[in-house]
Amino acid sequence: MKPVTAKSGKINRTCLNLILAALLIFLCSMSLSAHDLGVSAISLEMKDGKLVVYSNYARADFDAVLKFNNAEDFKEFTKKAVAVEIDGMALNVLDNDVSTDNADGLNLRHSFGEVSGEKIKITSFLPSKLSSNHVQILKLIRNDKEISRQFLTGDDNSYVFDLEDLSSPNSFGQFLMLGIKHIAFGFDHLLFLFALLLVISRFGEIARIVTFFTIAHSITLSLAALEVITVPSSIVEPIIAVSIIYVALENIFKTEQTKRWLIAYVFGLVHGLGFAGVLRDIGIGSGTDSIMPLLSFNLGVEIGQIAIILLVLPVLWKLQRKKFYRTKFVPVCSGLIAIAGLYWLVERTIY
Repeated sequence: MKPVTAKSGKINRTCLNLILAALLIFLCSMSLSAHDLGVSAISLEMKDGKLVVYSNYARADFDAVLKFNNAEDFKEFTKKAVAVEIDGMALNVLDNDVSTDNADGLNLRHSFGEVSGEKIKITSFLPSKLSSNHVQILKLIRNDKEISRQFLTGDDNSYVFDLEDLSSPNSFGQFLMLGIKHIAFGFDHLLFLFALLLVISRFGEIARIVTFFTIAHSITLSLAALEVITVPSSIVEPIIAVSIIYVALENIFKTEQTKRWLIAYVFGLVHGLGFAGVLRDIGIGSGTDSIMPLLSFNLGVEIGQIAIILLVLPVLWKLQRKKFYRTKFVPVCSGLIAIAGLYWLVERTIY
Protein backbone atom coordinates (compact mmCIF):
# COMPACT_ATOMS: atom_id res chain seq x y z
CA MET A 1 0.00 0.00 0.00
CA LYS A 2 1.46 3.36 -1.05
CA PRO A 3 1.84 6.01 1.66
CA VAL A 4 -0.30 9.11 1.33
CA THR A 5 2.04 11.98 0.58
CA ALA A 6 1.36 15.69 0.99
CA LYS A 7 1.33 16.01 -2.78
CA SER A 8 -1.27 13.28 -3.28
CA GLY A 9 -3.38 14.75 -0.48
CA LYS A 10 -3.27 18.12 -2.20
CA ILE A 11 -4.33 16.53 -5.48
CA ASN A 12 -7.24 14.78 -3.76
CA ARG A 13 -8.41 18.06 -2.22
CA THR A 14 -8.08 19.80 -5.57
CA CYS A 15 -10.18 17.10 -7.29
CA LEU A 16 -12.77 17.38 -4.54
CA ASN A 17 -12.98 21.16 -4.90
CA LEU A 18 -13.25 20.92 -8.68
CA ILE A 19 -16.06 18.36 -8.51
CA LEU A 20 -18.00 20.35 -5.92
CA ALA A 21 -17.52 23.54 -7.94
CA ALA A 22 -18.75 21.76 -11.08
CA LEU A 23 -21.83 20.52 -9.21
CA LEU A 24 -22.53 24.01 -7.87
CA ILE A 25 -22.21 25.53 -11.35
CA PHE A 26 -24.47 22.76 -12.69
CA LEU A 27 -27.13 23.57 -10.08
CA CYS A 28 -26.91 27.31 -10.72
CA SER A 29 -27.15 26.86 -14.49
CA MET A 30 -30.58 25.28 -14.18
CA SER A 31 -32.08 27.88 -11.86
CA LEU A 32 -34.69 28.91 -14.41
CA SER A 33 -36.24 25.49 -14.79
CA ALA A 34 -35.63 21.81 -14.24
CA HIS A 35 -36.77 21.12 -17.79
CA ASP A 36 -34.66 23.15 -20.21
CA LEU A 37 -35.82 20.88 -23.00
CA GLY A 38 -39.31 22.14 -23.78
CA VAL A 39 -41.52 20.00 -26.01
CA SER A 40 -44.70 21.12 -27.71
CA ALA A 41 -46.95 20.05 -30.56
CA ILE A 42 -48.40 21.77 -33.58
CA SER A 43 -51.00 20.18 -35.85
CA LEU A 44 -52.19 21.28 -39.27
CA GLU A 45 -55.67 19.85 -39.62
CA MET A 46 -57.28 19.90 -43.05
CA LYS A 47 -60.93 18.93 -43.30
CA ASP A 48 -63.54 19.75 -45.93
CA GLY A 49 -61.06 22.10 -47.61
CA LYS A 50 -60.50 24.19 -44.45
CA LEU A 51 -57.24 24.53 -42.53
CA VAL A 52 -56.98 24.96 -38.76
CA VAL A 53 -53.63 24.94 -36.90
CA TYR A 54 -53.65 23.70 -33.29
CA SER A 55 -50.65 24.24 -30.98
CA ASN A 56 -50.15 22.72 -27.52
CA TYR A 57 -47.63 24.06 -25.01
CA ALA A 58 -46.84 23.48 -21.34
CA ARG A 59 -47.78 26.51 -19.24
CA ALA A 60 -44.38 26.31 -17.50
CA ASP A 61 -42.62 27.04 -20.80
CA PHE A 62 -44.31 30.43 -20.95
CA ASP A 63 -44.15 31.21 -17.23
CA ALA A 64 -40.37 30.77 -17.22
CA VAL A 65 -39.74 33.20 -20.10
CA LEU A 66 -42.76 35.33 -21.00
CA LYS A 67 -44.87 37.54 -18.73
CA PHE A 68 -48.24 39.03 -19.67
CA ASN A 69 -50.56 41.30 -17.72
CA ASN A 70 -53.81 39.83 -19.00
CA ALA A 71 -55.34 37.23 -21.29
CA GLU A 72 -55.94 39.69 -24.14
CA ASP A 73 -52.24 40.61 -24.30
CA PHE A 74 -51.35 36.93 -24.46
CA LYS A 75 -53.95 36.28 -27.18
CA GLU A 76 -52.59 39.13 -29.25
CA PHE A 77 -49.05 37.81 -28.82
CA THR A 78 -49.98 34.29 -29.89
CA LYS A 79 -51.91 35.55 -32.93
CA LYS A 80 -48.57 35.65 -34.75
CA ALA A 81 -47.31 32.34 -33.33
CA VAL A 82 -47.59 30.59 -36.70
CA ALA A 83 -47.52 31.55 -40.36
CA VAL A 84 -48.80 29.47 -43.26
CA GLU A 85 -48.09 29.68 -46.98
CA ILE A 86 -49.82 27.74 -49.77
CA ASP A 87 -47.73 27.41 -52.93
CA GLY A 88 -45.73 30.48 -51.86
CA MET A 89 -48.74 32.64 -51.01
CA ALA A 90 -49.12 33.78 -47.38
CA LEU A 91 -52.48 33.13 -45.70
CA ASN A 92 -54.20 35.49 -43.27
CA VAL A 93 -55.30 34.31 -39.84
CA LEU A 94 -59.10 34.57 -39.83
CA ASP A 95 -59.51 33.71 -36.16
CA ASN A 96 -57.34 32.68 -33.20
CA ASP A 97 -58.09 31.50 -29.69
CA VAL A 98 -56.25 30.52 -26.47
CA SER A 99 -57.53 27.98 -23.93
CA THR A 100 -56.20 25.85 -21.06
CA ASP A 101 -56.67 22.19 -20.17
CA ASN A 102 -56.67 20.06 -17.02
CA ALA A 103 -53.02 19.08 -17.48
CA ASP A 104 -51.73 22.68 -17.09
CA GLY A 105 -51.36 23.07 -20.83
CA LEU A 106 -52.01 26.02 -23.15
CA ASN A 107 -53.84 25.33 -26.39
CA LEU A 108 -53.70 27.73 -29.33
CA ARG A 109 -55.99 27.65 -32.37
CA HIS A 110 -55.46 29.51 -35.66
CA SER A 111 -58.08 29.27 -38.41
CA PHE A 112 -57.10 30.01 -42.02
CA GLY A 113 -60.34 29.15 -43.83
CA GLU A 114 -60.55 27.27 -47.12
CA VAL A 115 -57.25 26.40 -48.79
CA SER A 116 -56.08 24.54 -51.86
CA GLY A 117 -52.67 23.83 -53.35
CA GLU A 118 -49.80 21.35 -53.51
CA LYS A 119 -47.25 22.70 -51.01
CA ILE A 120 -48.00 23.94 -47.49
CA LYS A 121 -45.27 25.81 -45.60
CA ILE A 122 -45.68 26.19 -41.84
CA THR A 123 -43.46 28.46 -39.74
CA SER A 124 -43.64 28.34 -35.95
CA PHE A 125 -42.17 31.35 -34.13
CA LEU A 126 -42.69 30.52 -30.44
CA PRO A 127 -40.08 27.74 -29.88
CA SER A 128 -37.17 30.15 -30.43
CA LYS A 129 -38.62 32.49 -27.77
CA LEU A 130 -39.09 29.75 -25.17
CA SER A 131 -35.83 27.80 -25.04
CA SER A 132 -32.82 27.11 -27.21
CA ASN A 133 -33.51 23.38 -26.74
CA HIS A 134 -37.23 23.52 -27.47
CA VAL A 135 -38.49 20.77 -29.78
CA GLN A 136 -41.83 20.93 -31.55
CA ILE A 137 -43.63 17.95 -33.05
CA LEU A 138 -45.25 18.98 -36.32
CA LYS A 139 -48.15 16.89 -37.61
CA LEU A 140 -50.27 17.11 -40.74
CA ILE A 141 -53.76 15.67 -40.31
CA ARG A 142 -56.12 15.33 -43.26
CA ASN A 143 -59.72 14.20 -42.80
CA ASP A 144 -58.97 13.10 -39.19
CA LYS A 145 -56.01 10.90 -40.26
CA GLU A 146 -52.40 11.77 -39.46
CA ILE A 147 -50.44 11.51 -42.68
CA SER A 148 -47.10 13.13 -41.83
CA ARG A 149 -45.01 13.98 -38.76
CA GLN A 150 -41.87 16.10 -38.56
CA PHE A 151 -39.75 17.81 -35.88
CA LEU A 152 -39.07 21.55 -35.58
CA THR A 153 -36.55 23.43 -33.42
CA GLY A 154 -35.88 27.08 -32.70
CA ASP A 155 -33.11 27.12 -35.32
CA ASP A 156 -35.14 25.20 -37.89
CA ASN A 157 -38.70 26.39 -37.39
CA SER A 158 -40.18 25.92 -40.87
CA TYR A 159 -41.25 22.93 -42.90
CA VAL A 160 -42.86 22.48 -46.31
CA PHE A 161 -45.33 19.65 -46.78
CA ASP A 162 -45.58 18.35 -50.33
CA LEU A 163 -49.08 16.90 -50.49
CA GLU A 164 -48.03 14.73 -53.42
CA ASP A 165 -45.07 13.14 -51.60
CA LEU A 166 -45.65 12.86 -47.84
CA SER A 167 -43.35 10.95 -45.48
CA SER A 168 -44.53 8.35 -43.01
CA PRO A 169 -45.67 9.78 -39.62
CA ASN A 170 -43.89 7.02 -37.71
CA SER A 171 -40.23 7.84 -37.10
CA PHE A 172 -38.55 5.53 -34.61
CA GLY A 173 -35.29 7.46 -34.64
CA GLN A 174 -36.90 10.84 -34.01
CA PHE A 175 -38.75 9.69 -30.88
CA LEU A 176 -35.65 7.80 -29.74
CA MET A 177 -33.59 11.00 -29.87
CA LEU A 178 -36.40 12.93 -28.19
CA GLY A 179 -36.25 10.49 -25.26
CA ILE A 180 -32.45 10.80 -25.01
CA LYS A 181 -32.65 14.60 -25.05
CA HIS A 182 -35.45 14.64 -22.51
CA ILE A 183 -33.45 12.71 -19.89
CA ALA A 184 -30.25 14.62 -20.73
CA PHE A 185 -31.97 17.94 -19.96
CA GLY A 186 -34.26 16.56 -17.24
CA PHE A 187 -32.04 17.83 -14.44
CA ASP A 188 -34.46 16.91 -11.66
CA HIS A 189 -34.63 13.27 -12.81
CA LEU A 190 -30.83 13.13 -13.08
CA LEU A 191 -30.25 14.63 -9.63
CA PHE A 192 -32.69 12.12 -8.11
CA LEU A 193 -30.71 9.24 -9.61
CA PHE A 194 -27.39 10.81 -8.68
CA ALA A 195 -28.51 11.20 -5.05
CA LEU A 196 -29.58 7.54 -4.99
CA LEU A 197 -26.26 6.32 -6.34
CA LEU A 198 -24.09 8.66 -4.30
CA VAL A 199 -23.78 6.30 -1.31
CA ILE A 200 -24.02 2.93 -3.08
CA SER A 201 -20.83 0.99 -3.80
CA ARG A 202 -22.16 -2.50 -4.63
CA PHE A 203 -22.86 -3.19 -8.28
CA GLY A 204 -25.81 -5.47 -7.46
CA GLU A 205 -27.55 -2.73 -5.49
CA ILE A 206 -26.94 -0.21 -8.28
CA ALA A 207 -28.39 -2.64 -10.83
CA ARG A 208 -31.50 -3.08 -8.67
CA ILE A 209 -31.95 0.69 -8.30
CA VAL A 210 -31.70 1.32 -12.04
CA THR A 211 -33.92 -1.69 -12.87
CA PHE A 212 -36.73 -0.81 -10.47
CA PHE A 213 -36.62 2.89 -11.38
CA THR A 214 -36.90 1.89 -15.05
CA ILE A 215 -39.81 -0.51 -14.40
CA ALA A 216 -41.66 2.07 -12.33
CA HIS A 217 -41.39 5.02 -14.67
CA SER A 218 -42.12 2.81 -17.70
CA ILE A 219 -45.43 1.77 -16.12
CA THR A 220 -46.68 5.29 -15.39
CA LEU A 221 -45.15 6.69 -18.58
CA SER A 222 -47.20 4.27 -20.66
CA LEU A 223 -50.44 4.64 -18.70
CA ALA A 224 -50.30 8.43 -18.59
CA ALA A 225 -49.15 8.88 -22.20
CA LEU A 226 -52.08 6.75 -23.34
CA GLU A 227 -54.35 8.78 -21.00
CA VAL A 228 -55.38 5.71 -19.00
CA ILE A 229 -54.51 7.82 -15.96
CA THR A 230 -54.27 11.62 -15.82
CA VAL A 231 -52.46 13.50 -13.07
CA PRO A 232 -51.93 17.28 -13.42
CA SER A 233 -48.33 18.47 -13.54
CA SER A 234 -49.15 20.79 -10.63
CA ILE A 235 -49.23 17.63 -8.48
CA VAL A 236 -46.52 15.58 -10.20
CA GLU A 237 -43.76 18.20 -10.37
CA PRO A 238 -43.77 19.13 -6.63
CA ILE A 239 -43.65 15.43 -5.67
CA ILE A 240 -40.62 14.97 -7.94
CA ALA A 241 -38.96 17.83 -6.06
CA VAL A 242 -39.87 16.17 -2.73
CA SER A 243 -38.28 12.90 -3.91
CA ILE A 244 -35.00 14.73 -4.52
CA ILE A 245 -35.07 16.37 -1.09
CA TYR A 246 -35.91 13.09 0.65
CA VAL A 247 -33.07 11.08 -0.87
CA ALA A 248 -30.55 13.90 -0.34
CA LEU A 249 -31.47 14.26 3.35
CA GLU A 250 -31.34 10.51 3.81
CA ASN A 251 -27.76 10.58 2.51
CA ILE A 252 -26.86 13.12 5.19
CA PHE A 253 -28.70 11.85 8.26
CA LYS A 254 -28.79 8.05 7.82
CA THR A 255 -25.59 6.14 8.42
CA GLU A 256 -26.80 3.20 6.31
CA GLN A 257 -29.09 3.31 3.31
CA THR A 258 -31.01 0.08 2.72
CA LYS A 259 -33.61 -0.96 0.17
CA ARG A 260 -32.91 2.01 -2.07
CA TRP A 261 -34.36 0.00 -4.91
CA LEU A 262 -37.74 0.37 -3.17
CA ILE A 263 -37.34 4.15 -2.94
CA ALA A 264 -36.34 4.18 -6.62
CA TYR A 265 -39.46 2.21 -7.50
CA VAL A 266 -41.93 4.31 -5.46
CA PHE A 267 -40.66 7.67 -6.63
CA GLY A 268 -39.99 6.24 -10.10
CA LEU A 269 -43.75 5.92 -10.54
CA VAL A 270 -44.01 9.68 -10.03
CA HIS A 271 -41.07 10.48 -12.30
CA GLY A 272 -42.75 8.42 -15.02
CA LEU A 273 -45.72 10.79 -14.89
CA GLY A 274 -43.26 13.62 -15.48
CA PHE A 275 -41.85 11.85 -18.55
CA ALA A 276 -45.38 11.19 -19.80
CA GLY A 277 -46.20 14.87 -19.82
CA VAL A 278 -44.02 15.26 -22.90
CA LEU A 279 -45.80 12.57 -24.92
CA ARG A 280 -49.23 13.63 -23.68
CA ASP A 281 -48.60 17.25 -24.67
CA ILE A 282 -47.53 16.37 -28.20
CA GLY A 283 -50.18 13.70 -28.73
CA ILE A 284 -48.72 10.35 -29.78
CA GLY A 285 -51.95 9.01 -31.22
CA SER A 286 -54.17 6.22 -30.00
CA GLY A 287 -54.40 2.45 -30.33
CA THR A 288 -51.67 0.75 -32.34
CA ASP A 289 -50.45 4.12 -33.72
CA SER A 290 -49.12 5.01 -30.27
CA ILE A 291 -47.01 1.86 -29.76
CA MET A 292 -43.99 2.89 -31.82
CA PRO A 293 -43.63 6.45 -30.44
CA LEU A 294 -44.13 5.19 -26.88
CA LEU A 295 -41.56 2.40 -27.15
CA SER A 296 -38.93 4.47 -28.96
CA PHE A 297 -39.28 7.43 -26.58
CA ASN A 298 -39.02 5.14 -23.55
CA LEU A 299 -36.00 3.39 -25.07
CA GLY A 300 -34.39 6.78 -25.63
CA VAL A 301 -34.91 7.69 -21.98
CA GLU A 302 -33.25 4.43 -20.91
CA ILE A 303 -30.29 4.84 -23.28
CA GLY A 304 -29.68 8.38 -22.05
CA GLN A 305 -30.07 7.34 -18.42
CA ILE A 306 -27.65 4.40 -18.71
CA ALA A 307 -25.09 6.47 -20.63
CA ILE A 308 -25.05 9.14 -17.92
CA ILE A 309 -24.82 6.55 -15.13
CA LEU A 310 -21.87 4.84 -16.86
CA LEU A 311 -20.08 8.18 -17.00
CA VAL A 312 -20.73 9.04 -13.35
CA LEU A 313 -20.21 5.68 -11.61
CA PRO A 314 -16.46 5.22 -12.31
CA VAL A 315 -15.78 8.66 -10.83
CA LEU A 316 -17.89 7.95 -7.73
CA TRP A 317 -16.31 4.55 -7.20
CA LYS A 318 -12.82 6.03 -7.41
CA LEU A 319 -13.70 8.78 -4.96
CA GLN A 320 -15.28 6.31 -2.53
CA ARG A 321 -11.79 4.99 -1.75
CA LYS A 322 -10.84 8.36 -0.28
CA LYS A 323 -11.35 9.18 3.40
CA PHE A 324 -13.04 12.49 2.66
CA TYR A 325 -15.76 10.88 0.52
CA ARG A 326 -18.17 9.95 3.34
CA THR A 327 -17.24 12.78 5.68
CA LYS A 328 -17.17 15.70 3.23
CA PHE A 329 -18.08 14.84 -0.34
CA VAL A 330 -21.41 13.05 0.32
CA PRO A 331 -22.77 15.64 2.80
CA VAL A 332 -21.81 18.63 0.65
CA CYS A 333 -23.16 17.12 -2.59
CA SER A 334 -26.34 15.96 -0.87
CA GLY A 335 -26.81 19.40 0.70
CA LEU A 336 -26.54 21.10 -2.70
CA ILE A 337 -28.98 18.58 -4.19
CA ALA A 338 -31.43 19.16 -1.32
CA ILE A 339 -31.23 22.92 -1.91
CA ALA A 340 -32.02 22.39 -5.61
CA GLY A 341 -34.99 20.18 -4.69
CA LEU A 342 -36.24 22.77 -2.21
CA TYR A 343 -35.95 25.50 -4.83
CA TRP A 344 -37.99 23.46 -7.31
CA LEU A 345 -40.57 22.62 -4.63
CA VAL A 346 -41.12 26.29 -3.82
CA GLU A 347 -41.11 27.23 -7.50
CA ARG A 348 -43.67 24.57 -8.39
CA THR A 349 -46.07 25.18 -5.51
CA ILE A 350 -46.00 28.94 -4.96
CA TYR A 351 -45.11 30.52 -8.29
